[in-house]
Amino acid sequence: MIQAHNLELVGFWRIQHFPREENRVADSLAKMVSDKKDGV
Repeated sequence: MIQAHNLELVGFWRIQHFPREENRVADSLAKMVSDKKDGV
């Protein structure tokens, strides 16, 4: 997780939402993390 003080060092940042259906890489990463938490 990115901490707020680290974001201040960047100077400019933006949060933008992309649905999982439009970002297969993020979807795959989220599924891998979820599976790992479930002990798979």
